[in-house]
Amino acid sequence: MAISTIDNNGVNLGQLGNRNLIINGAMQVAQRGTSVTGVTGNGYFICDRWYWDSNGSSATNSLEQSSDAPDGFAYSFKATATTAFASPASGDVRYLTYRFEGQDLQHLNFAKSTAKKVTVSFWVKTSVTGTAVLGIYQDDGALYYGKQYTVNAANTWEYKSVVVDLPTSGTVISNDNTSGLRIYFGLYSGTAYTSGSTETWGNITNWFVGQDNFSANTNDTFQITGVQLEVGDTATPFEHRSYGEELARCQRYFWAQVPKGEANGAGGNAGQYIIGDGGFLGTGQIECHVQYPVQMRASPTLQPSSGTNHFLIEASSGIDYFSNLVAFAQKKQSSLLYNSGATSGTAGEYTRVAASSVNSYVYWDAEL
Repeated sequence: MAISTIDNNGVNLGQLGNRNLIINGAMQVAQRGTSVTGVTGNGYFICDRWYWDSNGSSATNSLEQSSDAPDGFAYSFKATATTAFASPASGDVRYLTYRFEGQDLQHLNFAKSTAKKVTVSFWVKTSVTGTAVLGIYQDDGALYYGKQYTVNAANTWEYKSVVVDLPTSGTVISNDNTSGLRIYFGLYSGTAYTSGSTETWGNITNWFVGQDNFSANTNDTFQITGVQLEVGDTATPFEHRSYGEELARCQRYFWAQVPKGEANGAGGNAGQYIIGDGGFLGTGQIECHVQYPVQMRASPTLQPSSGTNHFLIEASSGIDYFSNLVAFAQKKQSSLLYNSGATSGTAGEYTRVAASSVNSYVYWDAEL
């Protein structure tokens, strides 16, 4: 069989893989859960890496990882306004945010004479038509930018691409693990963010110029998936990654060691969710080691559930239940967990630590 070679002339090898700088753009991974209701505040609620964000007052929303998606995708991020928000005040704004580490963006040459163009492409579906804005914020220089796109048909999946010229002067993006750039998909905006100039890097008044209200009525919906940011002025087909690869990338920022709802068993029961192996340091105090599946962005914060019989230790001397866990010596790779409320066991005795309640969870958070 003849062996052929690839002619590299005219081929941008950087486009062949790893071109999408966004993690979980297909909304595959949702470690925290797949739906939440009554949301008025901000936070990472459902799809990993996607932050539901606002300034000022806000509509009440339900959020979900929806199975309604365009061909080629399994999921979308869906927001439904459960209360109407017809008249935002000047300082009110609502958006879906993605944050990038600065060290992942150095090849963009932001604020240099050789600054690149980037293209953001995505699928969007809303219950109303109108003008929406892709907003951008650069952390180091506190620069704002917005560019409009149009939703032409209601309740219809539409493919959009937005080309952005990065600035050629100003403050560069720091080469570290902090937030270097953020992109925003606007749902509504007050006049504090709309009185400037569109497609212009500058102050906050340039951020959402021309943004229509996509939460003006009860049950208004906004959905998005297939989000890709890549270098260049041309949108290429979405770079699909396996679920396993996408999950590992997400776990750099957040790890659901014990997902809520997956533990359901008392001591000796197969339904318990193992957290780690450890031992008694002394009478009543146990400690166990936790190794994260990937190196995290920074030393994470432990976010455990707390409640009657949420956790247990199981040792040869017996089983003890307790209500919470405490982290110690957190690092990017590992941490220790301990509890001093156990009643059985002696120093040096081996023990297994597990979650035992359906309401138990153990989260490690190093998000931007």
